[in-house]
Amino acid sequence: PTPLAASLVDGVERLLPSRGRPLSPEERTRLGEPLANLAGSAPDRTIIDVALRLADDEPLLEAMLAAVPSPRQPGVLFHLARNLSVRGNQALSERLSARCRPPLPPWDLEPVDPLPGSQWLRPLLRYSLPASVTDLDLIAAVSAAVSGDIDQAKARFAIATQNGTPLALSMAIGYAVVTGVPMDGLGLYREYGRRYHGSAGLAWNVACAYAAVGHRKEALESLRFFAATLRGVLDSAQRHGFETFLLAIGEHIELPNRPRMLPPATRQPAATLPLTPPSPSPSPTPPAEPAPALTPKEQYQAGDVQGAITRIRQILRTAPNGPEMLLLMRIYRQHRLLDDAIRTVEEIRAAGTVSWRIHVELARIALAANRPDVARDALRTAEELKASAEWTRPLWRELRTVTAEPRPAPVSATPAAESPAPTPSPAPSAPTAPPAPVPGTAPGHDVVQAVLRGQLQRGEWRQAVETGIAAGEQIQIADLTQRLMHLVPWAMDVALTAAVEAEDGQPVVDRLTDTTLALGDVRAIVQHANALCTAKIPEQALHLLERAKADAQLADIPKLALAYRNSARWAGLSPDHGHGLWPLLPAEPGELFTGDLAPELMPTPWVRTLPFVPAGSDAARIANQVTTEQGPVAGAEHWCAAVEDGYGVALPNALGSLVLAGRAAEALALHTRVRDTLYLTAPAAWNLGCAYAAERYFTAAAVAFEYFAQVSPRGCTPAQSASLAWLFRRLNRPAPMMLSSGGPPA
Repeated sequence: PTPLAASLVDGVERLLPSRGRPLSPEERTRLGEPLANLAGSAPDRTIIDVALRLADDEPLLEAMLAAVPSPRQPGVLFHLARNLSVRGNQALSERLSARCRPPLPPWDLEPVDPLPGSQWLRPLLRYSLPASVTDLDLIAAVSAAVSGDIDQAKARFAIATQNGTPLALSMAIGYAVVTGVPMDGLGLYREYGRRYHGSAGLAWNVACAYAAVGHRKEALESLRFFAATLRGVLDSAQRHGFETFLLAIGEHIELPNRPRMLPPATRQPAATLPLTPPSPSPSPTPPAEPAPALTPKEQYQAGDVQGAITRIRQILRTAPNGPEMLLLMRIYRQHRLLDDAIRTVEEIRAAGTVSWRIHVELARIALAANRPDVARDALRTAEELKASAEWTRPLWRELRTVTAEPRPAPVSATPAAESPAPTPSPAPSAPTAPPAPVPGTAPGHDVVQAVLRGQLQRGEWRQAVETGIAAGEQIQIADLTQRLMHLVPWAMDVALTAAVEAEDGQPVVDRLTDTTLALGDVRAIVQHANALCTAKIPEQALHLLERAKADAQLADIPKLALAYRNSARWAGLSPDHGHGLWPLLPAEPGELFTGDLAPELMPTPWVRTLPFVPAGSDAARIANQVTTEQGPVAGAEHWCAAVEDGYGVALPNALGSLVLAGRAAEALALHTRVRDTLYLTAPAAWNLGCAYAAERYFTAAAVAFEYFAQVSPRGCTPAQSASLAWLFRRLNRPAPMMLSSGGPPA
């Protein structure tokens, strides 16, 4: 601790009673001021250490925590709650944890109409990173944001959040709001928010999401959290949005006008704070104490391998199957710490919470450590615990490769002198200790550095892949490829092509496929399918897309369906291959409907302005502006121009505005031109059905509306339901089932 903190702690320690005896009123009074001084001036870690001594006296603990400066309270509460949880005080831990972040969404949260003035709350988005950041997931997300691809930025920030990057959660929520899917952001927050403490930036974006889905109470609580944790002052634009939104809903929240805060160790203490006299000879101030906000992943990335392992093992004592377990097993695999992994699995088994996943991870570690006997036993146990073949099959294949041919010795994590070759199967009781890991020297480090410098070449990357496969590093190469693919667009193509041509490259292909599916990122799945086709194995692309469909959201089915049709062409099959698996698009207009029409029941197109138009799409920006000012008919030509420029988000508006302009035939021609390059979303399918209906092609319209029912994530409006019921009755055809609601539209 700093000299100030040391003197404060010394004073508090002298006043604290012996353990087990309650405080008397006099002791409570004497402790009040010293604890407040300590909470306002000491580093967070010192505050937490003292707070743990007060855990049995909640009123005194609360008084101390109330004296912590508001911007620092979330971090103190979060780490104090984690420490209390490790010590078994779950009740107090949960109460403090609930106060260290904006309110988490309940599982039954349903979106309603946006709150009045919610359009003035604009998320805080990140377009740059400090030079010290080397997390590839985060770099990929920011790169996508800078290039204007907000959908890709949203997806990459979500993946970085799932992989445990603290900076990513706020950005994932913000980009979900600007892409029009705030519920996706709130879903991420509900699932991963407990991993981190709140901040002003996170609270602001969470408030934007709550306001966009119409939840007033949660939005206000998030904005109060934002105001309490704000460091410094707001810029004029953000303050205007804050005040305008609150005015629109009739509320008021006072913003603090505090100066930007210095780190605790650099602030000058008041002369009256120390409780003991200062030393006669002043000692130099030591360096600032590191803040306790590092997650185990950050700790590991900073090079503190043993510290990260120790912290994770402490967390796993109370949550044996928490997300930290996978990080721990990954660290064990990267550093060949098989014996530590076996002990961890045995401890989790003894706690009665073992799962198949941890045995799959143990098998991977055993394979990396050249221990096929342990890998075989772990895989058998995983299958007994109902692990699916998708997880175990690649590892069995790699195990057969290892046992059929001697595996090269694992690459040392250090550049030290060459170690003796490992024995084939050392006894578990006397393992060979792995060399001490040195951060930054893991396989692929040179490749990562080349990426960060923007100097990675195709030939260099292919050579790295081939060398890694030859050295038995198939899993490491696959994992590195997965992280590079969003930074270097051709990384996946090159890696898969090299793996297909290599004798021992199939584990790379299988691992990449399994990992891509496990991430659940539809864009990455489609990109992977395209890369499999480029590597001349389109059959595996078809199989990948079939597996992805089983867990896909309804709104993602069109992307997968288009990729499946294109993969079928690569395989020499009909684009309609897999009929029955994917929603069917009308191939020909069919016969004209000759019966009487009911104009009031004819389906009406749906056109809306886009909430965000990325840079580089001038036609879409102009179309948005014209539609806002003059209506959808006036914007028809501009929406068509945006589609011709390859801006697929404009397709629904292009089709709808053409129909409203009385040019339905042109809408059908436009769809014919782009059907093999742009996927048909639910709004686009609805407007396509309206175009067919306007031209009296009722049978083709019914097929388009059936497609709409299979991919729409929302139900129909009453007007849409009435139109569908009328049209399908005229055709003597059963109305389609809305998969989102499980019933017919009417």
